[in-house]
Amino acid sequence: MATRSSASVVSCMCPPGHMTKETSLGRVCIYTLCASRPCRHGTCVAHSLSRYSCHCREGYQGRHCEVALAVFHSEGGNSLSLSSMFAISICVMAFLGSYVDYVIFYLW
Repeated sequence: MATRSSASVVSCMCPPGHMTKETSLGRVCIYTLCASRPCRHGTCVAHSLSRYSCHCREGYQGRHCEVALAVFHSEGGNSLSLSSMFAISICVMAFLGSYVDYVIFYLW
């Protein structure tokens, strides 16, 4: 627990991913699951020692903010981000591969 002091006011801060709990000994820092940094592209919010949720940054979703969304950038022209174009091209290639497989094995 880090201690900060300014003009006779003392405040204690826990490391990221910990909660503060009042005990008979005073304030103590308690480890939560957020300390393991489960949110890849967002902020972890601890609801209890064993429950948390991720608040994802724009362009990400999923339980751990692990899913990148297709992001459309309108400033400076109409274009998709590089990661969005890559994801779309993977989907197109997978579709074409399945279609060619179907044509070769079932229609010939």
